[in-house]
Amino acid sequence: MAVKILATADNHLGFRQYGLVQRERDIEDSFKSILELAVRENADAITVSGDILHSIRPTAATIGFLKECNTFLEKNNIPCLVSIGNHDLSKPHWLTNINNNDGSGFEEVGFIVLDDESFDLHGINVFGATFSSKEEFDQGKNVPRDSDLVLMHQPFEEFASFPNDKLFTCDDLLYLPKDALVVVGDIHVNRTFHCPNADGNKPLTVISPGSTELISESEQDDKHVFKITFAKDSVEDGEVFKATGVTTTNLPIKTRKILRLEIRNEKDFESCVSLLKEKESTTPLVFLKFSTSVENVMTRLRTIFDISKLIIRPKPIVEYNGEEIVRGENDRGELTVADVLADIMPTNSPTYALTTRLLDPEADVHSVVDAFVDARLKEIDDGRS
Repeated sequence: MAVKILATADNHLGFRQYGLVQRERDIEDSFKSILELAVRENADAITVSGDILHSIRPTAATIGFLKECNTFLEKNNIPCLVSIGNHDLSKPHWLTNINNNDGSGFEEVGFIVLDDESFDLHGINVFGATFSSKEEFDQGKNVPRDSDLVLMHQPFEEFASFPNDKLFTCDDLLYLPKDALVVVGDIHVNRTFHCPNADGNKPLTVISPGSTELISESEQDDKHVFKITFAKDSVEDGEVFKATGVTTTNLPIKTRKILRLEIRNEKDFESCVSLLKEKESTTPLVFLKFSTSVENVMTRLRTIFDISKLIIRPKPIVEYNGEEIVRGENDRGELTVADVLADIMPTNSPTYALTTRLLDPEADVHSVVDAFVDARLKEIDDGRS
């Protein structure tokens, strides 16, 4: 006998990335594809390790979408066990208003929020740990010792590229049984690590499914869910034995195709146009870095392609005082002032270069403006002579 689970995290439903309705729909479609995958895989449950919602104040459209998903889950007799992340940390959680739970027989299918609570899934003890800070986390109390599967939405040191005393570590979970599995959210990357010092002869496994659509540009392009299979002994005299082994498999999910392109000269521009024509039917999301020394890149692309279908995120490379500045390189995915500027002024103009530089919160404003004024005065003097 086996229990099969599809584990996901960081769905961020309701996020209208870049202010585009298409991206909000993409995020919904990726989640819907997970529900459909669960049916095809004959999964016993879906789990979400936090941030199923992007905001604690979802729109009516997002609530409507969740109701459709809940109906689908009920129809296919699948529970979706949801722990609470930092983005959807509300009391009560919005999903508690979605599930019917009206005595019609659906009490153990559809969306089920685990707010520091356990759920018995055919003998597998699933615990959903609500998002908390490192200081608030109490070892041995926040997560019960008898948990087989733990859903957490926390940043772990093993996934981070920088030290931070507020990050969780393996040491916080060493008391869990050796065969337990921890599924974490928050970090948006698809990765697995093992806690080598866990008690027993088998290390504790911690997996991160990653986000289910591209929430920030720096993420991995390909998105996955984990299929978790708990192998179990057969049922005898009504008694269900504990899990005897667990395996995890990465399953890809369908998302919008991502292209990352760079234009430094006219030859690059021609190659970019050729590739975009080849991929246009897939309506990709394009991250495009381009040198402002190349004439009217975005204007020319708009005359060639239907920009309403081909989502292009322009990132002009501006040279200012000998320094290359890539606009938007560290943005968080929201529509920015720089995005608007790119549409209303030439990106290769001195004014655009100045404005872009001033948008940097670390810019020395007085020095930047003084240098710009000096350069413009020199241009005027040169023009007179």
